[in-house]
Amino acid sequence: MQAVDHNAGVRGLDVDFDLNQAGGRAKLSVANGSVDVPGYFQQGLIPIDQLTAHAKWQLSRDQIAVQMSDIRFANAHTQGQAQINWQTSDPKKSPSVGRFPGRLDLQATLHRADGRQVHRYLPLVIDQEARDYVRDAVLEGQASNVRFVVKGDISDIPAQDPRRGTFKISADVKEARLAYVPRRLQGPQELPWPELRELSGELTIDRLQLQVRGARARLGDNGALQVVQASASIADLTNTEVKVTADAKGALPAALRLLNDSPLAELTGHVLAHAVATGDAGYKLKLALPIADLDKSTVQGSVMLSGNDVQITADTPKLTRSRGNVNFTHKGVTLAGVQTRMLGGDARLEGGLLLTGVDNTHPTVIRAAGVATAEGLRQATELGFVARLAQRASGSASYNASLGFRQNRP
Repeated sequence: MQAVDHNAGVRGLDVDFDLNQAGGRAKLSVANGSVDVPGYFQQGLIPIDQLTAHAKWQLSRDQIAVQMSDIRFANAHTQGQAQINWQTSDPKKSPSVGRFPGRLDLQATLHRADGRQVHRYLPLVIDQEARDYVRDAVLEGQASNVRFVVKGDISDIPAQDPRRGTFKISADVKEARLAYVPRRLQGPQELPWPELRELSGELTIDRLQLQVRGARARLGDNGALQVVQASASIADLTNTEVKVTADAKGALPAALRLLNDSPLAELTGHVLAHAVATGDAGYKLKLALPIADLDKSTVQGSVMLSGNDVQITADTPKLTRSRGNVNFTHKGVTLAGVQTRMLGGDARLEGGLLLTGVDNTHPTVIRAAGVATAEGLRQATELGFVARLAQRASGSASYNASLGFRQNRP
C-alpha cells in the first residue's frame, strides 16, 4: 500500500480483518517491510523488521475513530511497543479548520534506541536547523526506557499551549558521544570544541524544549576531565541556542591543553597560552552557543585551585601551593581569595584581566601582597636582574607588587 500525499503507506503488510458499515477490527503484521509517513519526518520511509498490532475502528456520520493496541515493533534502530488512538477533528476547533489530519493520542515505550538515529524520528514541525543539529551532535550512544507521549490535533503538534496538547519524549542515555558544537558549524581553520564522551544522563524533549539533566561524562578527546555533573538545554528548537553547564575535576595541565586547543582560547584572549601548572583542580563551566551565530558565544566559569603550582608565562613568578578561585568569562579573568607561595613567602593575589580582544591597549593588573625572602628571590631566575641582585641579600621583607598586562601579555 503506497503512501499518497501525506497519507501513510505500508510495505509487507499482512492483514486479517472483519468489518461492516459501522466499523471493524483487524490484526496486522509486517515482516521485513516498511512504513512510509511522508510529511511527518524528514526521512518518512521507516524500515520495519517486525511489527504486530490489533486495530479497530468506528464510523459515525462524518466521524471516524481508530484504536490500535498491543503494537510491538522492531528494526535496526529501535525496539518497543505502543498504543495509538486517532479520531477526526472538530472543524470548529481544529487549527486545520477541517476533520483531517485529525487528533492523535500516542503512547510508546522503546526498550532500546540508537542515539545516532534520533534525528530521523523528530517531526518536521521541529525546525530544520534543530533537527540537523541533533543529527550532527549525537555521534554515538544508546538510549533505554524511552517514552513518547503525543496528544492533540496533529496540525498543532507540538502545541506550545499545554492546554492544546502534549508532545514529550524522555530517555535514559548512556555511553554517548556529544559534539555540542558540531564541526559542520565551524570554519575550516577554527579549533574544534572538546566533545563530551561516555555521556550518561536523562534526555527530555518537551514540546519545543530539549534538556539533558543529571549528566556525567568525560570531556576532551582523551577524557582528560571527569564531568561529575552537567546539563544541556535548548529552550526553543525553532531558534537553536545550546546552553551547557558542567562541574568537572581533573589534572590542571590537561585542562590548560583542552582550553588552548579549543575556541575557549580565543574567548579568553589566549591569556593562558604559555601557562604551565601541576596538580588536580575543580572546574565550573557555562557556555551559551547560538548555533546560527557562534561568534556571539559566551563563556563563564571558574577554576578551583587546591594546592597547585602555576606559572602564567616563563617570565612571571612561579606560584606554588596555590589555593582559591580563578573566575573567567569571555570578557575577563578575576581572582577570588587566591593564596599562594611566591618569592619564598606567603602571598595573596587579587585583581584580574580585561579580555576585550587582542587589540585592547588598556592595561589590567594583578596585585600581590606578601613576604619575599632573599632565598626566594635568588631562585626566581625568571626575574632576571632582581634574582641576580638578591645574590647579595639576606632575610625577608613585606612587599606589595602589581603585575600589569597589556594586550594579554605581562
